Amino acid sequence: MRRPIAIVLCVFLVGTCEEARAEWALTLYTGSSWTRDSNLRVRQSASDSDATFGDVHWEARPFEDSPYYGLRVAYYPSAAARLGGTFDFTHYKMYAQTDRATSVSGRWNGVPLNERAPLANRVQALEISHGVNLAALNAAYRWTDADSVGGFARGWSTHAGVGLVGYWPHAEGTINDVSVGADYRYAGSGVQIFGGGEYRLNRRFGVLIEAKAEAGKLDIDLVPQTRIVTHTRTLHALAGVTLHLQ
Repeated sequence: MRRPIAIVLCVFLVGTCEEARAEWALTLYTGSSWTRDSNLRVRQSASDSDATFGDVHWEARPFEDSPYYGLRVAYYPSAAARLGGTFDFTHYKMYAQTDRATSVSGRWNGVPLNERAPLANRVQALEISHGVNLAALNAAYRWTDADSVGGFARGWSTHAGVGLVGYWPHAEGTINDVSVGADYRYAGSGVQIFGGGEYRLNRRFGVLIEAKAEAGKLDIDLVPQTRIVTHTRTLHALAGVTLHLQ
């Protein structure tokens, strides 16, 4: 009995030591986003409206009201490990520029239409100003200075990654002269890629810069009886501070 117990104990101790050498990192960041023009479909059952507006322009306004911010949790098996995983939460915003003319086709208030007109003629305001609220689970790869102390004493490391995205937006506005809105709820999925660098100030703290691109679908139910759908393609530039835990 003693030998099996000793073997199990050794395995446990080795696993504990390996886990103790694992690296966790927390990053708090801010930045800005640029969402490309996209088609916007609006359905409003009470008014018998179902129309698609072409190439709607979105503004970011990253520091108006609640600012652009994000939080990342990263895990690497060791300080020298190249491959790891991260979880991201990013709060950014999208405001439809309603004074711009767009093509519109479909049906509005029961009447067929196919024309070009200011978005505000039918959508007076539409904003996801309490956040698009992106959550992403990513695989990440980093390039470190393996010859330096702890892998980082020489300063910069770089990284790249890819992940799956989910959206939990909070939207509101005025559509067809009716005030509409929705609480936070799941509204679609997408993918993202990212890459950047970190300058290590010491063993615990670093400064992060990064660019990322994400694309996905937002399908948002608004109250009363309104639904909006758009496909987003957004670029992000961000900077933040990282705390490393080992």
